[in-house]
Amino acid sequence: MDRRKEMRTDASAALQLSITESLRNLYLGILAYIFGDQEMSSVKPEILLNRMLSTKSAISTTSICTDKNQWARDGIGEKVFTTVGQGQCGTVYALRGTTMVIKLPNSPQKSDQLFNDFQIHSAVKNAFTSLPATMRTSYNINIPEVKMWVDPVASHFWSEHASMFPDTENSVDVPNYGLVTERIFPLPLPVRSAIVDTFCPKEIKKQKDKFLKMPENKDCLVRLYLGRYRKDSPMTPENVRLRNFPLHIDEMQYLKLDVEMFAKMIAQALAVLHWKVGVDANDIEFVLGSTPEISPAPSATEIQNAGKDTSAAYYVSDFKHRTVSMWLLDFNLCAKFSKDPSGLKKIVDGFWWNDPYYPRPSDKLWDVFVEHYLGISYEFNKTTMPKAFIDEVVEVGKKRAAGGLFA
Repeated sequence: MDRRKEMRTDASAALQLSITESLRNLYLGILAYIFGDQEMSSVKPEILLNRMLSTKSAISTTSICTDKNQWARDGIGEKVFTTVGQGQCGTVYALRGTTMVIKLPNSPQKSDQLFNDFQIHSAVKNAFTSLPATMRTSYNINIPEVKMWVDPVASHFWSEHASMFPDTENSVDVPNYGLVTERIFPLPLPVRSAIVDTFCPKEIKKQKDKFLKMPENKDCLVRLYLGRYRKDSPMTPENVRLRNFPLHIDEMQYLKLDVEMFAKMIAQALAVLHWKVGVDANDIEFVLGSTPEISPAPSATEIQNAGKDTSAAYYVSDFKHRTVSMWLLDFNLCAKFSKDPSGLKKIVDGFWWNDPYYPRPSDKLWDVFVEHYLGISYEFNKTTMPKAFIDEVVEVGKKRAAGGLFA
């Protein structure tokens, strides 16, 4: 590949585009915000973030990363795995030119935890897919598709994919156990650039181009911290990364994002996890990410009615056009709980031990969260346990506040 092409600076521009019927359904009939080239270069970064992070936006991006994905998809570039994330359980690798990622255990001792992730993730995906239509079209949330579980002797997978992993000093241990899922794509360059301009320290802004070129800052997902203010977690030049970037409640309010909608989406997800799936939701994540424009499989009727010169239009994978949405992920520490006092303690612990995605009882947004959580919960559990969960969360919050902990 031409090295000058490899070194090309990321450059993105939003493009006026026609929203397809599938995207209209995805965004509940709400038209996406449209950006022209002139607006992208002149509008204030906080206004860009208001629109781009609204989960109603469609963004066109042309960067070296999206080019590589598109070239690999079109068969003119190399399909290789690249690291896009790492947690305490596993490391996530994305296969360029596809919507596939595989999570591999960080050590042999983590393979059981990763298998738990596979089992719970599958149960969660099935539960959310089978929700009543009214729930799926109101405050539903995206969950990556589970493609497969592989083990070290899965020759059907490793014979094709093992050689695609990077060959470095820290070589990837394959064949191995692995969880293969749909990829949550990072937020495009216009969003990342606006985040730096709006929220990052001046030291980062002075070296913005260099900062944005760092690999860990290209794999940008935004964590939605409805339960923490920025002052409670100060940002310094040393700790700023765009991978898993924390967006705090006061920052969302500054951007005039619809925090009540976010609270209802998260409340509904937590209620479904508790009372339909039956898990404690320990250590899950709620993030904003993007999705490339991938055409759904055509129906048998559409195939029969198409001609040889029109059928190809049904099979589109466009990595340069993205939509922004909320995603739920990471189930490796989730566990089933009993419907008794010990189970109640378990789900309350899951609430407080997690990162601060949920509103806190001391905030105004709490009432919005509680009302929606209880309304959804009672669709699956008619007992008093959902209300007992809320009451106990409030009590623990008071104790944490009295003890000087984040509440």
